[in-house]
Amino acid sequence: MKKRKYSTKHLVLYLLISLLIITTPILAHLAEASKLVFVVCVSNAAEVRSAEFLLKSLREFGGQYKGSTFYVVYDKDANNYKDLLLKYRVELLPLQIDSLAAEYLFSKKVYACAQVEKLLSMKDCCLVWLDNECLIFTKPDELELKVNKQVAVRPVFLLNNVGQVDLSPVDNYWNRIYQEANVDVTKVPVIESFVDSKKIRFYINCQVVSVNPKLGIFSKWESVFTKLVHDEDFQRQNCSDIKHQVFLHQAVLSAVICSRTNQEQLQWFSNSYAYPIQQHDKLPEHKKIKRIEDVNILVYENFFVERPDWIDEYKISEPFRSWLIKNYQATFKVSENIYRYENSCNTYLIQTSLGNVIIDPGGASAPGNWLEKINGSAPVKAILITHGHQDHTPRISHWTKNRKIPVIANKRIINFIKYQDMFAKFSAVRIAKQRGLKIPDHFPDKVESKIEVNTFFDNEYVTKIGNLTFKMIHVGGETPDNSIIWIPEIKALFIADNYYSSFPNLYTLRGTMPRWALEYINSLEVAIELNPEILLPGHDEPVVGNSKVISSLINYKDAICYVHDKTVEGMNDGKDLFTLMKEIKLPEKFKSSISEFYGKVSWSVRGIYEAYVGWFDENPVTMYSEPISVIYNNIVKLTGGAQKINQMSKDLLINNEYIKVLRLTEIVLFYDPLNKESAQIRNDALQKLKSQSQNFIEYNWLNYSINQCREILTNMD
Repeated sequence: MKKRKYSTKHLVLYLLISLLIITTPILAHLAEASKLVFVVCVSNAAEVRSAEFLLKSLREFGGQYKGSTFYVVYDKDANNYKDLLLKYRVELLPLQIDSLAAEYLFSKKVYACAQVEKLLSMKDCCLVWLDNECLIFTKPDELELKVNKQVAVRPVFLLNNVGQVDLSPVDNYWNRIYQEANVDVTKVPVIESFVDSKKIRFYINCQVVSVNPKLGIFSKWESVFTKLVHDEDFQRQNCSDIKHQVFLHQAVLSAVICSRTNQEQLQWFSNSYAYPIQQHDKLPEHKKIKRIEDVNILVYENFFVERPDWIDEYKISEPFRSWLIKNYQATFKVSENIYRYENSCNTYLIQTSLGNVIIDPGGASAPGNWLEKINGSAPVKAILITHGHQDHTPRISHWTKNRKIPVIANKRIINFIKYQDMFAKFSAVRIAKQRGLKIPDHFPDKVESKIEVNTFFDNEYVTKIGNLTFKMIHVGGETPDNSIIWIPEIKALFIADNYYSSFPNLYTLRGTMPRWALEYINSLEVAIELNPEILLPGHDEPVVGNSKVISSLINYKDAICYVHDKTVEGMNDGKDLFTLMKEIKLPEKFKSSISEFYGKVSWSVRGIYEAYVGWFDENPVTMYSEPISVIYNNIVKLTGGAQKINQMSKDLLINNEYIKVLRLTEIVLFYDPLNKESAQIRNDALQKLKSQSQNFIEYNWLNYSINQCREILTNMD
């Protein structure tokens, strides 16, 4: 039989056709996947872990969308952790956000969405925002917009006091938002809230949102939100309660969608999308998902923490159940031997060849928490307490389970707990005010805390448990009994509360006995000498890697040294307390790595000053019992009345001299406690200070005073 001869041309054509046949499905798959572009925002290490959990679920279960482009927008507090996500093939972008807006809860998603939308404004795709606390369990095809659809959303879960029922008059809050978004109020559609099934004006949930980026919805969201945040009258009159502040971003997005689309362009998610597992028990039966694996996109928020029994309570089939357990458990893992659970503090579980050791059980105080599941049936061989603060010590007996195991702490913990008991009422009132909580109605006549520690040491204590050695070293610092714990075999150092990501509270506004700066410095020097690979603080994230740990410890020590030495130097130069509080600032070299979110340098200066020499300021009047307020009534009369002081306060407010405004309004409100004008001026000054604050505790105390002003204004109305 004669062989057929093929020319080179025929062979090339054959290869091209074969290649086309093979690659067409792949190209189609890639083209389909590229229609979805995801964006999340991370602000801290915890959110990075949540984003990692989300990314694992997309890359595992996303079907043809598993390779989709994924933008992670990060702010400065997440900068040190963002690179952990690169292995999941993400695009990293630093967050660009208005400084005032950054103080609003959930505001970062507004700016992250707008930032990515501007990059994609000319592309044919669907831009999908996902909250960190979401998981994708099946191919998320409903995120892809159908023909003629511009937005895919879920109605708000609950009406709450922000949404409006369809027949009620439009309130000032929504009217102002509609005005800025250019919405015709008469054309706002009526929808049904997802969980409580209320008929409400268009109000959507924004934990999962898919948009056509060409419409500029997210960019408009950003511009309207920014304008309303900066509108002082709107904030004062319409955002006085926490819910209207917190859900402003959601209300604005709802209005913007109304302005940019009509009802025919809206695509509503089915029940399994953006499914609020924390609301599962409240959902009507016809909306409930029977099994977790039937959910397309799960919104879990605090559900895993508040319901640690979820893995047993909800129907989850294998192998999906094992995947969830493995990957959720991974969010607690620090290293091969160490797991961390953070709530009131960091609780650590250290695995040894003979059993487990618990350090500071207070953070894992919720029954059935995941540290217990990680521990499983392994015996707890010892409990180590770094110090006696009430957020670190609860629930010791739960871990001992009536067994005689060592519970070890420094002997100074006994007197420290007695000190806390002595001031239990004072502390409860002060802490409630600082946190914006209700002050307790009743207090016991005497508080006498049970001390569950059964093994005490003075300077050092060493115990060997299985293959690991635990060395406890008393160092003082935040509390008199404060100790660090060193495990040499794995070069892990538990530094308790002598190291934070923020400058420490060398004095805390809730009230405390003196904290000696030199003890902090000494403890950090001891830590540096040990040369750890892993640094595990009592709060905040662990630091991993020897060079990073050592540089962090040296930097922190040097910052405290600087503030301490400058304070002492100023005292010896005869400078007064308030001059030093104003003058001493952290040098620029520290500011990029040490914030003042928790401790504040000026408070620490005062704490150092008064810890060393006490309260007397050389002014004879301070030797006597009358406070400065004894002359407030005289000042009001001398100046010609409260009205004149109020006018002066207004002028100072215009000139941004807010502290002087607080001083003057304090005088007027002492003279006339119901002076509405003074209360309003004071409120405005406090709001200005709050907008500038980057310190969590300062922010809370400003809020406390703002609420006092509002009580006066409400009573007058």
